Amino acid sequence: SSGINAEYGGDEATHFTEYHMRLTSVRLVVHSCLVPLYYLHAAVLFEVISLNMYHMILTSTPLIVAGIVALYWRSGGTWKHHPLATTLAAHVSHHPGQWEGVSDALATEFRRVDKFVHGNTWGKVVVTDNWIVRCGLYVVSVAYQPDVHMSIQSTREHCDPTTRLTTQFISIKVSSINPACKDFIIRLNATDYNDLCYKVSGPILNVRNVVFQQTLTERFEVAFTEEVRRNGVYASECILYNINTGK
Repeated sequence: SSGINAEYGGDEATHFTEYHMRLTSVRLVVHSCLVPLYYLHAAVLFEVISLNMYHMILTSTPLIVAGIVALYWRSGGTWKHHPLATTLAAHVSHHPGQWEGVSDALATEFRRVDKFVHGNTWGKVVVTDNWIVRCGLYVVSVAYQPDVHMSIQSTREHCDPTTRLTTQFISIKVSSINPACKDFIIRLNATDYNDLCYKVSGPILNVRNVVFQQTLTERFEVAFTEEVRRNGVYASECILYNINTGK
């Protein structure tokens, strides 16, 4: 996936929205190739299934549909039919012109060094002075900061089987008062929560009273307490030596 980003995505820092429009289109087509490639692999190399025209057409259908969709998104030499362009068009009232004006404003803020960025490739979360962006595998969600309400939904822990270290992730819902902007979920490491709070303009509500560890110290305390609990309690005898009696 990182190879696709570098080869076909272009420069994210220069043209943020166009980069992700191109990248989601390429991913859609490339991932649709997996079905016919798997079929050919199984038919030719292992002879697991028969190779016939009916199966070829059937397995190639996702690729054909994906190709048509990608061409439609780029039809007319612009990206105006791409879902991201539709999303940006919903925020035209905040910037003059069409969706391109919103795109330029977002790209300008992304080039600044004081943005919040979490994750890479798909699932990346970007927060600038005025925008909250979640870059999905095929969908890029965008919300205008002054229009949103954010609330913590849940937490989830992942344990690395190699290092046995546990990482806690927080799911936060981003809801906009703009009816044309769909709600979406951002997911980030709990240790990055304070950095996110510093960058967003409004509060992040925790109406569900979700408990999570925001710092490494808090995580250490929880891990230490859990380890003590697992070890249990052992009784030991204390031998006292009386200096006067020698007993």
